Amino acid sequence: MFIIGLVLTYVALIGILKGVLLLPRPPGANDPPPLRWIPSIFANLFIIITTAKGPGFPSGHALGATMVWGGLALIIDRGSYRVRFGIAGVVVALVSLSRLVLGVHYFVDVLAGILLGIVVFGSLYWLAENGTHPERVLLTAVVIGSVGLLVNLTFESVVAIGGAFGGWVVWRTVTEVIPNQPSTRREVIVALFVGVIANGIFGAVYILDIPYPFTFLGTAIAVGTAVGAPIIGKWLS
Repeated sequence: MFIIGLVLTYVALIGILKGVLLLPRPPGANDPPPLRWIPSIFANLFIIITTAKGPGFPSGHALGATMVWGGLALIIDRGSYRVRFGIAGVVVALVSLSRLVLGVHYFVDVLAGILLGIVVFGSLYWLAENGTHPERVLLTAVVIGSVGLLVNLTFESVVAIGGAFGGWVVWRTVTEVIPNQPSTRREVIVALFVGVIANGIFGAVYILDIPYPFTFLGTAIAVGTAVGAPIIGKWLS
């Protein structure tokens, strides 16, 4: 839940920063690389992945990767801190490097994204008392998203608020009813299937150009379903 809160906070934050700063991307950022070895069926997906539009500072990919992987390194209790943060650092470096190689960001864009990500996920980890109070992170996403609505009504702000609301409602509900015994393999499989459905709902919201009220509702349902997937898996099994 803490990681989901980080994702929603990132979405709200990057929407505000890019909307306010409005700093340009490198020339040619919207031009895809040659499609010599890409099958035509994947051409559109390739173009979406390798190009970028709109303001470029800071790098959203660098910021998001730093927050999510840094947050995982903090809360996962497997291995040592050095190993976990080493893995997180490699992933962030590869993501950031890919944006530079594709020519969609300047170096200062990715550097700012990484540094800001470290500050934000570290602050939220402290605010959530080592990740044990994720509802505080969800509230942060709502606050930042609300500021975004006032500054510039964007898809990102609506998604952040809707997702945080749906996640908070389900989180407050399922924490009281989750059994203490470990999940069975069947329960895990069903929960993963429910998670796939949640991703599909959010994918539809992201792809379809629907009014913002439906964006809010769809994102709230998607995140709420993802949060409730473990308990839904137990119920359906």
